[in-house]
Amino acid sequence: MAGGYHSRSPEEFRKFLEESRGKSGSSKFSRIRLIFILNLVLVVLVIGMVAKTMSPAAFTVQSSSSKIKIESLTLYVKASGDGKDGFPTFFLFIKNEETSKIVRFPSADWKFKIFLSTQESLSCVESDWVVPERDLKPEKIEFARLRLSDETIESLPPDCKIKAPQGPIERILSRFQSKTGLKLEVKISNKQTEQTLKIDSL
Repeated sequence: MAGGYHSRSPEEFRKFLEESRGKSGSSKFSRIRLIFILNLVLVVLVIGMVAKTMSPAAFTVQSSSSKIKIESLTLYVKASGDGKDGFPTFFLFIKNEETSKIVRFPSADWKFKIFLSTQESLSCVESDWVVPERDLKPEKIEFARLRLSDETIESLPPDCKIKAPQGPIERILSRFQSKTGLKLEVKISNKQTEQTLKIDSL
């Protein structure tokens, strides 16, 4: 009876049985709690997937602006919130619509400025966006990336910050959230024109 009962005393035998029941009950409770948590996670996933299937628009985050045309270029901006702190990284996409001509972009007179604000129009970020110069091949798309520094993000007003999910359940729920409460404008100008790319809800 390795690991079992060895004493001949009735009192010790009774104590042994009580301890065994206690350990068994505790182990059973732990298993029940684990099963409950797993079931809860599965229920949240299933509800989210069903709701997204029935009403996709309710779970669609507007992460891309409309497109604008400047000279032979088509431009638009996208935002991705996959960083560890949940704060968006921005991407400016540029397509050369020429079919046979390489375009050097941007030339010296092009300016890019980024404005990030809350839905209540609280200004969070106003900064120049330095887009590296490059050759755009015919009918090809290139992109420039802008990621605010950790110091800039840390110094933002509380209403401008995005709370990163803190656990598995929060991470799951965050996938179904439709808004961060921020909006983006990117003003693009040269000698001929000034136009603005907008994402109204990041």
